[in-house]
Amino acid sequence: MTAKGNKTSRMQAIEQGLPRYFTGIPCKHGHVTERFVVNWKCVGCDLVSREKKRVKLLKVKLFKELTLQKELENFCLENSLTLISRKQASETGSKYYFTGKKCKYGHIAKRLVTTRYCIDCHRLDAQSRREKKRNKKIKLNEQNFKKLKISMEKYCFENGLKILTLEEAKKQNLIRYFSGVKCAQGHLAERYTRSNSCCECEKLKTRKMARKHREKRSEYMLNWRKLNQDKTRNGWKNWYKNNAENVKRYRQLNSEKYLYYRWVRIARILQATLKEVNPDEIKAIYAERKKISEQTGIIHHVDHIVPLRGKNVCGLHVPWNMQIIPGVMNQSKGTKFDEWS
Repeated sequence: MTAKGNKTSRMQAIEQGLPRYFTGIPCKHGHVTERFVVNWKCVGCDLVSREKKRVKLLKVKLFKELTLQKELENFCLENSLTLISRKQASETGSKYYFTGKKCKYGHIAKRLVTTRYCIDCHRLDAQSRREKKRNKKIKLNEQNFKKLKISMEKYCFENGLKILTLEEAKKQNLIRYFSGVKCAQGHLAERYTRSNSCCECEKLKTRKMARKHREKRSEYMLNWRKLNQDKTRNGWKNWYKNNAENVKRYRQLNSEKYLYYRWVRIARILQATLKEVNPDEIKAIYAERKKISEQTGIIHHVDHIVPLRGKNVCGLHVPWNMQIIPGVMNQSKGTKFDEWS
């Protein structure tokens, strides 16, 4: 430093290691003050420029504060909020307070009086915790699913099933899928993809409802089938074509059931046959049926005019109670009998 009265040149100040020097010559702005050795700048000019910068920064700060205040007012109007301190909120017994200041993560939102915690941060924390829990559950489910596949491998092979998740079944557009887990009622069966409900439970519910409204249901179905005969017939044909392999597999798995039905039918025929009837007469009718089928190319059946197992009356397995009719007509007739022919 040099005394203000002592005049020194810049070279002398550099040699003496001084930061400033004084020449006594005024600067272009008329300041007669010391100058900086580094940049020849007048100290007076430096003070003036610093003051200008300070005033400019202050104006910018004030402008920002005003804009923030306006934004905050608009935000409060839009979200129906009022500025209230934590102390005022606790005195009034309010759960939240709003200062209008950002939290450390930049959220402008209400805060909890108890914890001073921003509600947006609280919501995001809860969401992240839920996601962690969900991911943990998914991981655990995957591990359990792998174990289940290994344990149910034999059962699936025997019943022609494959263990799938609901998501996999939806991707493959399946109507039903097998999860390998028992339902609440203890059924180890397939589930419907749409409702995730057990097929066996749904079957039992349907049967229960059918028993409850038997008369009403049977009347409705009879009327519907009369009005939609072609639709019913084609529907059954298409279903059988599409599910031929499943039907075949089901019959193989339940062969004893079909064998039982066959022997019941044979026993019923034997019971309905009179001893006086000549068996050759019955054989002739069946031979005639075969001949007609070959000639016409249409499958014919030997039908009992009065059914062997009718609802109101049961017929006999005798020649005068037998007629040759097309197979389609016989199937549609079933065990119905309206009047004596």
